[in-house]
Amino acid sequence: MAGFIVITQYSLDNRVEKAQLTDPKTDELFKTRAEGQAFIDEVLPSSYLNAFVTSDPGDTQRNWLVDPIAKTVSISPPPPDPDPQGTDPQAPGYDPDYANNFPTYRKKAYNEAGVTNEAMMVATWESLMQGAPDNRERDRLQAVRQSVKTRFPKPS
Repeated sequence: MAGFIVITQYSLDNRVEKAQLTDPKTDELFKTRAEGQAFIDEVLPSSYLNAFVTSDPGDTQRNWLVDPIAKTVSISPPPPDPDPQGTDPQAPGYDPDYANNFPTYRKKAYNEAGVTNEAMMVATWESLMQGAPDNRERDRLQAVRQSVKTRFPKPS
């Protein structure tokens, strides 16, 4: 049973940024629309005026697209990555100003992967200063870093 979710925040391009999937009191999925609405009414501060309850569309939150008028969520793949080389103006995601924008693309990709500057600093500190030879977090962060650098290379 899919259940319901509470959408608490979404971006200007209608991508879900934050959603509550479970009732914090029971740590179970919202089984009814009324349970989700009770969470909004009782728990969320008044600053979440646009929060709403909807059916869980499945898939991953990264692919959720909000219809703010109908108060629903559908599945839509995220926009394509920009064409790093900027060679085809007809290509999806083409960015003629990629040379200036690639740091922003990298930062967004790091954030989506849960890699923060603080996490990288802690992993580096533990590795270098504390001599942690088997640092899985450091290795995970480095793998994400290499993947992002491949997706968004420095312009030549």
